[in-house]
Amino acid sequence: MSLKSIIAILLFLTAVMHAQTMSRRIEKDIDRYASYLETKPELAFYYINKAYRNSVDIGNDSLIARSLCNLGYYYYSKGNQAQAKAHYFKAITYGRSVRYGKILSYSYNQLGIIAAQSDQFDKALSWYLASLKMANLHHLPEIKSRILLNLGNLYMIQADTLKGIEYYQQNIANAEHHKLNKELAQGYITMALIYSASDAEKTIKYYYDALRIAREANDDATAFIIHLNLSDFYLNRPMQGSMAKSLGHLRQAAEIQKRSNDESQLFFVHFNLGGYYLTKKQYDLALEYYEKALALSPTSSTSSQKLNLYKSIAAAYGYKNDYKNAYSYQEKYRNLMTVFLISTRI
Repeated sequence: MSLKSIIAILLFLTAVMHAQTMSRRIEKDIDRYASYLETKPELAFYYINKAYRNSVDIGNDSLIARSLCNLGYYYYSKGNQAQAKAHYFKAITYGRSVRYGKILSYSYNQLGIIAAQSDQFDKALSWYLASLKMANLHHLPEIKSRILLNLGNLYMIQADTLKGIEYYQQNIANAEHHKLNKELAQGYITMALIYSASDAEKTIKYYYDALRIAREANDDATAFIIHLNLSDFYLNRPMQGSMAKSLGHLRQAAEIQKRSNDESQLFFVHFNLGGYYLTKKQYDLALEYYEKALALSPTSSTSSQKLNLYKSIAAAYGYKNDYKNAYSYQEKYRNLMTVFLISTRI
């Protein structure tokens, strides 16, 4: 073998080793992005942008697709839908070149979510079905369940309950088959919400099935939501023992909140306890808990939740014949409603 051939082989091996080393570094940067996304988004952006640049430098289309997809989610989490869409489209281009099914399915699903949030039903449906096709083709059961839930939600928004339930049930079947506890619990909760106005027996069954899964998985966040929903369900049902059951579930939610020390959860505990005592016609206690919720509302509630809180406080004062305070909170409700409508107008 000539010296020129040996040098060529050595250069090739060096390039391969460099690419492999860089690939591992890029994957670590993608992992760092994921770990910082919720707590330090600026740092997360630094790592995913670095991963993208390095992926381009070594010409690795799979890592470019992954980086672009994650950049898309970063921009989506920041509310920048235009940039999110642009990065998802780029991720799809690179994902197609290497037949990266997971990136394709995920990107299509995210584009469907963005379209649905913009009330573009046909576009959302098209993206969701494209995502579902990829999930089936590449055997991605977890993403498939998410898509089926999104399809169900899409049809429910269109008031097509039968089609919505069809997709929700497909999710349950898929999640049960593949032992996807999180998606299965979400499916049960969704079905419980659907039947809450028409079939108490089915509602209770679905909620308790979801609660069992959450407990087995030590998923306190999901269990908290279920307890709140069950409390609200029993509070609005004139059945024997319903008030005691409502309070019992609120207390279990409060226990979860104590463990998590989550202020947003504490807001809901106080708000729902206010609702419980309002129903019991114990208006002073109701107002006591509503005021506690109000103190947490600047950091722990959305505008729509604060609207409901003002409305509830006004009602409690009205029942006490304290019309001055009732009127005051009605005005706060109206003023916030005006701001809310302006801020959400397209």
